[in-house]
Amino acid sequence: DWSSDVCSSDLKSFTIDDTNFRSQLESINIFWCPQLESAHITSSILTFLSIDICSALKSVTINTPKLETLRMYAYPSVPSNINLEHIALRSKRLSVLPLHKCAQLKSVSLECPQLPVLNLLSNRNLERLKLVACTALERIAVASPFIDLSDTGFWMDIARNTPRVKMLFI
Repeated sequence: DWSSDVCSSDLKSFTIDDTNFRSQLESINIFWCPQLESAHITSSILTFLSIDICSALKSVTINTPKLETLRMYAYPSVPSNINLEHIALRSKRLSVLPLHKCAQLKSVSLECPQLPVLNLLSNRNLERLKLVACTALERIAVASPFIDLSDTGFWMDIARNTPRVKMLFI
């Protein structure tokens, strides 16, 4: 069981790609990186990712088929100190996605076939939502005036890529 902790006050970008070598890294904790602006993670065996107290983080790209747990933590006393604007996530196993504290999100792209619920009600700046192969998704909640609901592509995307949706809150 291997894990790695990343903690640096000067780190601006973090990239890991273990697809070209044999890695046993199953867990990554990115903690207290106040200058970190982007994180790009591609891993064939990573199961746990924690991004804690990284207030400058704007963009996250995660391509980890075995990821089961994604945790994003902020100071409890500061409600919107996760300033993430863009997230792209591919995981075959992720079943919970904690984006409720990411109020600045503008773009969400997901390919998560085990994810049953997507709650974006606190994301009032959301402009783009792309769902691919989210076949377990049953509930979607979105509250952003910036998504163009007249765009038939948006509705076709929902119908084609989320066949089990029973509740859609907009």
